[in-house]
Amino acid sequence: MTLSLLPPIYHSIVYTLSFVSLIVTDSLPKDASFDSLQGITTLFNNPNGVFVGWVHYLVFDLLVGRMIVMDAAINRDIPYWLHIVVVCPCLVLTLMAGPMGWMSYFILSHTILPPLVNSTKEKKE
Repeated sequence: MTLSLLPPIYHSIVYTLSFVSLIVTDSLPKDASFDSLQGITTLFNNPNGVFVGWVHYLVFDLLVGRMIVMDAAINRDIPYWLHIVVVCPCLVLTLMAGPMGWMSYFILSHTILPPLVNSTKEKKE
């Protein structure tokens, strides 16, 4: 296991234990649920619900950020300056607004970043 997977694994464990704790201890408000916007709003009025939601976002951001870095560094073999100009802003956006950061990287990786290293080798053979 690579070192870069330890933070998402740790946060996934914290998330799982916190989520189970919310359900087992019956500390959720009566109207809290995942099937309506009102139910989610009620859940986020509870400090424990906010904590579980926050850890959920951390796990997503860490895993998506790791995927972006691995794709840029290993699969595309991009130069350092391009990493700073293109990939780092996508990572900041992923941290602040998860799906927008991933979508930005996805679009940029298919428009201005070099093609995948493996696909270039396959075309030559």
